[in-house]
Amino acid sequence: MGKRMQFDYLVVIGRFQPLHNLHCTRIARALSMARRVIVLVGSAHRPRTARNPFTAEERWAMIQAVVASEPGRLLVAAMRDRLYDHSRWVAEVHACIDELTAEEPGQRRIGVMPAEGVHTTRYEQMFPDWDVLPPDDTQALSPSDLRDAFFTDGQGGANEHDRLRTLVPAPVYSMLKDFRKTAEYESLLAEHRHIRDYKRSWSSAPYPPVFVTADAVLIHSNHVLLIRRGHSPGKGLWALPGGFVDRHELLLDAALRELQEETQLPMAANALKRSLVAREVFDYPERSARGRTITHAFCFHVPSGEPPPICGSDDAALAEWVPLERLSEFEAEFFEDHFHILDYFLRTSFPVAAGRPAAGA
Repeated sequence: MGKRMQFDYLVVIGRFQPLHNLHCTRIARALSMARRVIVLVGSAHRPRTARNPFTAEERWAMIQAVVASEPGRLLVAAMRDRLYDHSRWVAEVHACIDELTAEEPGQRRIGVMPAEGVHTTRYEQMFPDWDVLPPDDTQALSPSDLRDAFFTDGQGGANEHDRLRTLVPAPVYSMLKDFRKTAEYESLLAEHRHIRDYKRSWSSAPYPPVFVTADAVLIHSNHVLLIRRGHSPGKGLWALPGGFVDRHELLLDAALRELQEETQLPMAANALKRSLVAREVFDYPERSARGRTITHAFCFHVPSGEPPPICGSDDAALAEWVPLERLSEFEAEFFEDHFHILDYFLRTSFPVAAGRPAAGA
């Protein structure tokens, strides 16, 4: 490091699902410009899915196996997603950087660089005190295309695997080959096929479809009613009771219908309607792997009494009353954005509720 560096720290943010050649190019560029580089690995504490096949620890291992740097120059940290609270995510990024740079108090020049895509304008809005570096390359690498190659199940033959070899560094390719031998891979492959076939069934539609769903958040005596999904996608994951809205159905009625069908809840619809405390639309564009899906969630609150008996049925393999204080234990086992939906209602409608999902995490 004989030359004078442009930055004290450069923050590189990405999901790295998995690490590919363009990621490595951008991290190498950051190392050439800063005394230290901090790589923030996003989408941590989430379950394995076809879109998020690898844990944060596995993605750290990929980075450390490939990116060469002098000891202490490359720091790696995990970041949770905060899909419906961007200010909270920005604050957590700042807190993480402050902790990692605490040994150098005083004025530091910090820059931020996206590892994936081009998010320059958005990053400038979120990090006005930092220099935002636009990518200096014109390459484009679709993570979904990369994962399609990873999940090729023989239909594409050897060419698909050869394509994967050209997109990722050799150590990562070796890791991916080993992962293909695991039970986790077989489960993800089944989900990938399900989503692929689901999308194909809509491929003849004149426009990309937009699906509408309704979910129920029922909090009863400091417990929340959850289900375990019985089918792909997300088989075995915790979820809110809910589903697709019928053509001639009101949204609230859809949420109540799904709640009763999936949990056999012995509470009358009118009683539940009287306990409605909040409703919200959740429309993160990539919230569902099946396609653009907008959900309307309804939050019901029964403050006291014994939670009634329930039983998983219909699409639910299990229904269970989960104490609010235990929710954080299941953060990495939630379907799609359902943990984030719960987090939203517990922060906005129950600000002093015990066991707020991600509080202090």
